[in-house]
Amino acid sequence: MKRALFIFAFILLFIPLVFSIQIDTDSELAQGEILVVKLSGNFYKPILENNVYFYRNTYTAVPLEFGLLKIGEDYYISASSLGKTPGNYSLVVKNSEYSVAGGGKSSEDIIINFTILSEFAEFSTTPGIQILENSGNPFYLEIQNLKDNQIIISVDKTPSIEQEKQGGFFESLFGSNKDASAEAQFIFKTNEKKQIELKFENLTEIGLKTIKLSSENFTQNIFVYVLSAEEKLETEKIYFEQKFFNISMAVNSETERILYLKNSGAKDFDNVTIILDDSLKKYVSVSPDFFEFFESNETQKIILNISSKADSETISGAIKAETSDNAFAYADISLEILEGFVPENGVANQSELPIITKMCEELNGSFCAKSQKCSGEQVTAQNGICCLAKCGEKKKSSAGKIIGWGIVIILVVLYVWFYLSKYKKTKSKVNLLEIAEGKKTNKK
Repeated sequence: MKRALFIFAFILLFIPLVFSIQIDTDSELAQGEILVVKLSGNFYKPILENNVYFYRNTYTAVPLEFGLLKIGEDYYISASSLGKTPGNYSLVVKNSEYSVAGGGKSSEDIIINFTILSEFAEFSTTPGIQILENSGNPFYLEIQNLKDNQIIISVDKTPSIEQEKQGGFFESLFGSNKDASAEAQFIFKTNEKKQIELKFENLTEIGLKTIKLSSENFTQNIFVYVLSAEEKLETEKIYFEQKFFNISMAVNSETERILYLKNSGAKDFDNVTIILDDSLKKYVSVSPDFFEFFESNETQKIILNISSKADSETISGAIKAETSDNAFAYADISLEILEGFVPENGVANQSELPIITKMCEELNGSFCAKSQKCSGEQVTAQNGICCLAKCGEKKKSSAGKIIGWGIVIILVVLYVWFYLSKYKKTKSKVNLLEIAEGKKTNKK
């Protein structure tokens, strides 16, 4: 009877500990497969990396590279099983404090048991989970082929956002069927290891996303937590007329460019802010940098005032227009500051130059060949000197021929003069007196 009461009391104490922390993971791993563990609960003391341990057969501590992330109120631990002996393992979290059922607290070690099987996965992947600042940014995975032959790995780049809504973290591991066009494929030679770059396609919601990687007989899921997402549909409605500025200018000078922001959609936007990259802020100012209303089919003129410093340097960055609805547009700026730079027309202060932001094609112009000449007005377009009239063949001038024949005649005259001068000098060396005296001697 006492033994039964003891067991009952033990169960009453143990059950709250079991259910106070929710643990989602896979209990069996093939060699090379990555372990991902999610810990959910109310933690009073944070889980730290130096409080996470791995053991084999309960008592033998083993070194295992792992990553620890806190996302919201949950903790995620990922570790690769590559190179580890098959057997039973434990992940132990020490020195933590968390709530238990009934309003109490516990500092008991959190123990997660898992088994590494003797069979190998077809490939290994790291990291198992990562944070992505924005859905438009790329993210990277390191993958190694563990088979003795070439394999093809397919990567599902467009995870269903309903996965997280329909079930928990563990349920999201199973994914869903998708169109083959949503997948990217990578070929890996025997034992080849390489880093691949991935990017979400048209992802507009934040949260935890599941990326499924699969080969012929193996599937591995990794997780990406997206902090922010940019609305692609709205982005397409506003845009800068010119996507790129390539500006050259002298040191200690100023210039000006005009940029046009267009709203081609049916929606009106509010509170549009113009933002410069930090790299450009010392050199570029914008006016206006904010406007309250941006109506449908409206075009907003934005002036870029650019000033250079005393040193030659190259600066690059972007200008961004962002609305209160998170619609946005980008334009890239490359600024090259050169000592002694003078524009083609010799104007040192480029703010005096006409400001043209359109391409020659948009101006209905054309580029004349070197052998051609523009018959009318020429302007400096973004992509070169643009002729707004017709390009015609240059008239060949006869001046060149005249000069050429003139040089030939002068050379001939100089040659004749030189030749005659030398001949006369040679003749003048004859002494007529000596010749005359010689004749007299001969007569005698």
